Amino acid sequence: VKVEELALQTDAALLSTTKDRGYLKFSEVVAGRASQEDVKFASVKDVGRAIEKLVRSYSDDASNLTDLCRSTLIFSSPKGILECLRLMQQDPELKLLRIKNRMAVGYDANKSLGYRDVNVNLCISNEETHSVSAMQHIMEVILLPEPFAELKSLSGHAAYVGYRNLRVE
Repeated sequence: VKVEELALQTDAALLSTTKDRGYLKFSEVVAGRASQEDVKFASVKDVGRAIEKLVRSYSDDASNLTDLCRSTLIFSSPKGILECLRLMQQDPELKLLRIKNRMAVGYDANKSLGYRDVNVNLCISNEETHSVSAMQHIMEVILLPEPFAELKSLSGHAAYVGYRNLRVE
């Protein structure tokens, strides 16, 4: 629910489950122009990839695996990403733990084949998360510029996975 609130407040899009569109504005769902079934809400990382990441990157230390639950918000401009970060920082229910800014001027884009995003690790502490004892669960929210969402939905992500595998990450 928190990600959907942020999407509405910033006019962001969410990933789509339909083949013809890679993403859609959540406001379209609220307005009835799209169905909730068309939205790919927060997903859980594939078990195989989680194990691979534990072994390759974290020396079997599961406490470093902070992206088991993740969601992506897609923005038409950097201004939208900044507004979303501002809203996240001001929200008393959110505890921001880490922000990885792959859009920073000094970021070495060679590390990600030119891919750019802002990756936020956070915890949500509200009545709902307390009711299921999940208030310390870390989730990942990816703030993604539209052009990279389009590339990622085509062959870009597959190329990145191949590159990541070559680097054994």
